[in-house]
Amino acid sequence: MRTLTRRDLGAVGLAAGLFLSPLVAAAAAAAAQEVPQAKVGQPAPEVVFTDIDGKERRLSALRGRPVMLWLIATWCPTCQASAKILAARARELETGGLVVVTLRLYNNLGYEGPEIRDFAARWAPSLLDRAGWLWGDADLETSLAYDVQGYPDIYWLIDANGILRHVDTAPNVTFDRIAAFAAGS
Repeated sequence: MRTLTRRDLGAVGLAAGLFLSPLVAAAAAAAAQEVPQAKVGQPAPEVVFTDIDGKERRLSALRGRPVMLWLIATWCPTCQASAKILAARARELETGGLVVVTLRLYNNLGYEGPEIRDFAARWAPSLLDRAGWLWGDADLETSLAYDVQGYPDIYWLIDANGILRHVDTAPNVTFDRIAAFAAGS
């Protein structure tokens, strides 16, 4: 598995200063870290986050179940539309035992937006207390591992063995792929 090196992050930081998102600019500040990069076909890098109820969670604790790891910016219109679609069609995903982990990207990609709990309450209130749906905030390392480009809406489908099987954006547009993954898991 390829990791970002100090040199990689320095180059990313230089480009960020010119025209890229604040998340990418944050990569320069993280130059001392080596961050494993998520890659389809490889094991999912570990994610540790605090959910909206204050409980520490680990992605690896979900092994044995398929997972959708969805990284969002709470100001993002496609994220809002996707949250509504996921809420409306939640039963289709739950049938296959899919766990959906929705994390607000580090520092909300540097832009104003609601907290993750407020985002969920507004766009997908039925999912706040539903089993199999977790909400939280991604730290810088998680954001860099799964979204170094700083996309405001990106998800990964992870099989029950913890292997990354697919990456895409806009669940409201690609819902059928997610549902097929959930049904086939």
